[in-house]
Amino acid sequence: SPAQSLMSPAPTRRDILLAAGLAAATTTPRPALATLPTVSSPKGYAITPPPAWTRKDKAGADAFWTAPAVAYASLGVTATPVRLARLADFGTVGAVADKLLAAERAKDGFISATLLVATARPGGASGDPLYAFEYDLVTTRIHKIVLSTVGVRDGTLLIANGQTPCGPGGGSCAVGAPALSDLRAAMASFAVV
Repeated sequence: SPAQSLMSPAPTRRDILLAAGLAAATTTPRPALATLPTVSSPKGYAITPPPAWTRKDKAGADAFWTAPAVAYASLGVTATPVRLARLADFGTVGAVADKLLAAERAKDGFISATLLVATARPGGASGDPLYAFEYDLVTTRIHKIVLSTVGVRDGTLLIANGQTPCGPGGGSCAVGAPALSDLRAAMASFAVV
């Protein structure tokens, strides 16, 4: 209503730039991942990486890809032993989002983190949901959008994590929009099997 809009804080320049970058990411046509090969791991996950992304080795990652045309855009999957039977044992999706952002705040060079998405979705083994997050992160080194989808299988925490850069100095996220669209599709394909 008009009264509510008058009471809402005015969007900042960063809000406007982020919205523009995210809008560009969702309107840029990208190839459908449904026709691409899925990577399945004996560690208990499956994911369809974006087309033309290059698979590379990275310490600590079970699988890792980089974007061909967007510097610093990447997608990786890690598998870490945990003492959890289900993801819900770690907390609700909101509680896990709070822990995730708290971990970012504790890192050197942290400036700000804004949660954009926190949701639970199907895709886990035995009906256990996956938690999916998307957040805007600004550090002294980079401004980026981070996507993370997590699940638990047989005492293993499986994390698909992707990132794409925004412009320098709080610039528009449109610079990484093609990679963001690819990452969203790859995250939607991530499943614990």
